Amino acid sequence: MTHPLRHRLMVLMASVVGLIIAGCEVSPRVSEPPEPLASMSWQESIAYSEAMVGFRAPDFTVKASQNGAPEFTLSEATAEGDVVVLAFWIRGCQACTRDMPRLAELVEWTREEGLPVAVVAVHNVVHTSSASSRLMPDEASIAEYADTIDFYMEGAHDDFDSVYGVRSWPRIFVIDADGIITYVKAYIDIDLLAQLKEQVEIAGAG
Repeated sequence: MTHPLRHRLMVLMASVVGLIIAGCEVSPRVSEPPEPLASMSWQESIAYSEAMVGFRAPDFTVKASQNGAPEFTLSEATAEGDVVVLAFWIRGCQACTRDMPRLAELVEWTREEGLPVAVVAVHNVVHTSSASSRLMPDEASIAEYADTIDFYMEGAHDDFDSVYGVRSWPRIFVIDADGIITYVKAYIDIDLLAQLKEQVEIAGAG
């Protein structure tokens, strides 16, 4: 009889291997990745998200802007030639808050360089445990970076994080103008700004 944990790891490995094999079979990789497991630990979700590199990013639309930004649809942004830096976060996440200055600096750099890059922060409300925290992410961060980062809040029935295999925050994806995921960052790194600059250039913005 297979141990439950061993079986779970086998299923996850099969999913990740499936992502890699599917990506190798498509040139260029234009298919969307297989759906993530319904329930994953944060370690499993990181493995899944990182395996999404090379696949077409699942499309989505967010309408509830928290700082006056217009409605955002991923496929429309990439169709216009934008590289998209997509950051998932939740309220009360200190790591998410620490990432905001770096994302803001990234926006300022792309503006100075005239690069077609959209930096979008999407606040998840489904996985936020506190009812009061479901209203919006940290107001101080929005107020401080409202002129640089486009902040959005998912609708009550949206869960775009899960579509991208996100079970821990922050999680940052770089998506090129063809709609392909080229980079995933799933943990805090003091060199995040330098890495994102490099990755948006690799994705075709430079």
